[in-house]
Amino acid sequence: MASLRNYSEFFSTLVGFFLIDDYLCHTMPGAGSSYQTYLNDLWANVVPKLVQFATKNAEGCKTNSELLCLKHYSVLFEYTMANLGFHTAGLAEMLELIRKQYSALLIGQWRDKIKAIVADDNYTAITLNSSKDLVPPLSTYLACCSPEFSARAYPRTLAFSPMVPKLFMAIRDYIDASLLFVENVDLSWTELEDTLSRSTNSLFTDCLDGVINRLITDAEKDLIRLIQLTINLTELESACEHLQAYLHEHA
Repeated sequence: MASLRNYSEFFSTLVGFFLIDDYLCHTMPGAGSSYQTYLNDLWANVVPKLVQFATKNAEGCKTNSELLCLKHYSVLFEYTMANLGFHTAGLAEMLELIRKQYSALLIGQWRDKIKAIVADDNYTAITLNSSKDLVPPLSTYLACCSPEFSARAYPRTLAFSPMVPKLFMAIRDYIDASLLFVENVDLSWTELEDTLSRSTNSLFTDCLDGVINRLITDAEKDLIRLIQLTINLTELESACEHLQAYLHEHA
C-alpha cells in the first residue's frame, strides 16, 4: 500500500516526464509530428499500466481515507494530463475501479452498523413521556419534525420501533460518505446523481435485503415481533422517498 507521499511522488514524476517531453516536442528543432506520435504512443501504453496500478493499490486500501487519497491524486493527475493535451478517457476506468473498491468498503462497514442496529432493537413501538426522550436520531427523523407531531401532548406514541430512525440516519450517513468520493470529480449533474443512486442501490441490494430477509425469517416464530417488523418496514418504505429527495438535493 503506497503512502500519501508516494502517491504524490508517483503521479508528479509521470507528469514531469510528459511535461518535459511535451515541451521538447514543441521547442526542439526537427521534432515535428514524429515526436508527437512517439508521445501519444507512449501515453497509450502508460494508461493500461495506470489502471493496473490503481487496481493493486485500491485493493490494498483498508480505510476510507486511503481510498479517498488515491482518488484525489488520480483526479489531479487526470486534470493535469488533460490540460497538457493528452486523451484521458482511458483513465475513467482507473477512477471507476477506485470507486467500486470504495463502495465495497463502505458496504462492509455499513453492513456491520445495520446488523448492530437490528440486533439492539426492542421491537416495541416508541413512547415518548417528555421532550427529554426526543433525542437523536429520533429528534431528526421526519415523522418527529412535523408541526402536527410537535403540537401533540405527552406521552406521544409512534407506531415504529427505534430501529427505524436509526436505519434512516445510517442510510443518510452512507449517502454522505458516498458524496465524499465524488467531490471534485468532473461529472455532470446527471452522472453525479446516477453514481450516487448506484452506490445507494448497492447498499440496499448487497446489504439491507439480506439483513431484512433474515429478520423476517427469525420473526416468523414470534407473531408480535413479526407485526412490529411489518410496521417498521412499511415506515421505512415511505421514508425511502425522503432519502431519494435527500440524494437528489445533495447530488
